[in-house]
Amino acid sequence: MSHGSSATPLRLRRYTSLKYALDLLVRGKLALTTQRGWQDKNDIFTIECFKALTGRRAVRICCLADTKNTFHHWKVFCPAKDGVCVVFKTDMLSEALESKGVFLRSMHYINIVRLGELGRIDPAELPYLKWDRYQDEREYRALWSRKKEMGPDLVRSIQIPAGAIESIIVSPLISERRTRAIIEQLKGMVAAYQKLKRIKILRSGTRDSSKWRMAVLKKLSPRPEVEY
Repeated sequence: MSHGSSATPLRLRRYTSLKYALDLLVRGKLALTTQRGWQDKNDIFTIECFKALTGRRAVRICCLADTKNTFHHWKVFCPAKDGVCVVFKTDMLSEALESKGVFLRSMHYINIVRLGELGRIDPAELPYLKWDRYQDEREYRALWSRKKEMGPDLVRSIQIPAGAIESIIVSPLISERRTRAIIEQLKGMVAAYQKLKRIKILRSGTRDSSKWRMAVLKKLSPRPEVEY
């Protein structure tokens, strides 16, 4: 079964919370979690089928995206009050994960008609199979599993090098005041650790970009007098 992306992207993004990002910076570990709380019940079903058919009773996953920061990703995957996006260098992240038995692969998006035309599905493919109604996610999935069960709420944490983190971007959906506070907190954390000093702390311009506005104005003649 072919997967969604033919070429491996240079960067992968984890849309998440400030708490998750701070924990990642402090401990240097990427958290892979259970599927509890996922909104996509179809996805949970395929994971359960994978567990039943392979005997892999413990499954922990971290979802990433092969896309630049989009309004869709900010709105769907980040908390409203403290959303951030951690940008990883794919090669370094993948190497660290694979050394610990974690498989990082792109999702295969497929519609129901096409699914019906396929032959038998290899159970190992199930965690990477998703209805094409979700293809805008452009997901890459890091998956770890084993036959021995873990506690239902336990997290599998994987050590990754600080150099695998390129930047952390603050959500455009957060208020100006809260954004400044989050940026100061993250910059303080990065400055406190020598190994983190190359990580950039940025704010997303997805919803309010002077670059976009100037690009539009340069194409208008006469240039309108508008407030922004």
